[in-house]
Amino acid sequence: MTTYTNISEAGDYEILMPPYIYLTELVFGIVGTLGNLSVIIVVLSTAKMRTLTNYLILNLAVADFFVSFLLIVNKYVTQAFYIPVPGGSAGIIYCRLYYSAVFFWVCIKASTFNLLLMTYETYVAVVHPLVYPAYRTKRNIISTVAVSWILSLLIELVFVQYHGKADDGDCYLFVYSEPAVGVFLGVFNFVVTFLLPMILLAWACFKIQRRLGAKISNIGDGTSIPQSETNLRARRRVVKTLYLVILCYAVCWTPDSFLFLCVNVGVSVEYTATYFNALVLLAFANSILNPIIYIFKYRQFRMNFLRTFCWCLTKNSIGPKSTGQDSASMTGGRTNPPNVVPAVAGRGGHI
Repeated sequence: MTTYTNISEAGDYEILMPPYIYLTELVFGIVGTLGNLSVIIVVLSTAKMRTLTNYLILNLAVADFFVSFLLIVNKYVTQAFYIPVPGGSAGIIYCRLYYSAVFFWVCIKASTFNLLLMTYETYVAVVHPLVYPAYRTKRNIISTVAVSWILSLLIELVFVQYHGKADDGDCYLFVYSEPAVGVFLGVFNFVVTFLLPMILLAWACFKIQRRLGAKISNIGDGTSIPQSETNLRARRRVVKTLYLVILCYAVCWTPDSFLFLCVNVGVSVEYTATYFNALVLLAFANSILNPIIYIFKYRQFRMNFLRTFCWCLTKNSIGPKSTGQDSASMTGGRTNPPNVVPAVAGRGGHI
């Protein structure tokens, strides 16, 4: 397998990665593509799951699908094989838009912001149930989803101008005219695409947990009744899953986010070191976790998944009955307990 050398953040530093890096990226890409595609198919093919809430899940799955797909056709291809850079303006476009994997990173940022949208729908449903029906409209869902994608694109376009084609015909990435520019953009990217989302997610979880800890629940019609033990358990399962999702997010993307920040502020980073390769792969692994979480944590999604892809095995074994423990998951049909499923997403680093 031929490795591809390039000019990167380190100037003329030649990056040569071992073959296992490329093979692992390929495996992650295939698994993530198929897994997120299965989520898309299950949501679209199941009438009861085509709700506004589940469309947020669908949008996140679409973002993670493209992350995984582009990991194969963009990141893997440009790193594992030598591709001659076209001449003229085509070469500049190639370096800035394809070799830089700009759309790959746009999808990662979009998945981050969509994770926030899903989490804050849960937050509004639990903490502010009286305003939740007014908030949860088709127009609001479409608008917030559109803003998340537009914002992701605009942030990534800031970095595109610092990619290009060198005089010797090779592509270069993140070359700044002044070191201060790199420092500013590195800090900006770290704060907007990682630190701020982490703070907002942690705050939302804290408020949700405190609300669910109360023994009296304010129902959407304005009455106050004691919560049943079943509803309390169901809601607490949603919160526990939310913590698991955020933990996966933090574990997978914290190292890579700090690596990109270090690169931009001038800290020396060894690109060929084993730790570097392991942390980058850990970040990319995040995009394959959503389908796994859905299958293992949510009974209704698991049932619909089996009905869709293994109907011959489940035709007589899976009935329509659903337990109360999953009433707060992916049905989208109830607002008490909240019907928002937090999911895992990929993040905003560039390493």
